[in-house]
Amino acid sequence: MSPHERRQFAINFTWSWPAVLTLLFLAMLPIWGPLLPPIEGAVWPVTSKVSFVEQSSTQDGITTRMSYVKNRDCEIIGVSMDRLGVPVEFQPVSGSLDKLSTRGTGPQISRQWFIGDTNLEGLRLRFLHRCSPLWITVTLAYP
Repeated sequence: MSPHERRQFAINFTWSWPAVLTLLFLAMLPIWGPLLPPIEGAVWPVTSKVSFVEQSSTQDGITTRMSYVKNRDCEIIGVSMDRLGVPVEFQPVSGSLDKLSTRGTGPQISRQWFIGDTNLEGLRLRFLHRCSPLWITVTLAYP
C-alpha cells in the first residue's frame, strides 16, 4: 500500500467511525428508549419515598395525605397506584386542597387522596414527571 493510499484509508476510517456510531446510537433508540424512564427514576429519583400521613378509614378504603421530598424540578404528569400490576383505585378526594400541580423542590405534603383498598401492603405508587423532552420519568415512590 502506497503512502497516499495509507493516508486516504486513515482519513476514511477516521471519518467513518463517528458516522457509524451516530447511526448505531439512533438505531438503538427504539430498543433502549422504553427502558430509560424507570432507570432514570431509580438512579435520579424526582421524589423521595412517600410516607402516608393523616390516614382515616372509610367503608371503601383509606383517605390519606402523602409526605415526601421533591428532589428535582420537573413537571408532574400523573400518579398511579397498583398491586402486582393490577390498578388500585387512587383518586383525589373531592374538595381537598392543593391541586395536582408542579411544585418546587423540597419537603411536600400532598392533597388528600382516596385509596380504594384498606391494606397498604403490596401497593406500588409511581409518580410520572416530565424531566426530559424525550420521555416521561417514572419514580417508584412507595414502598
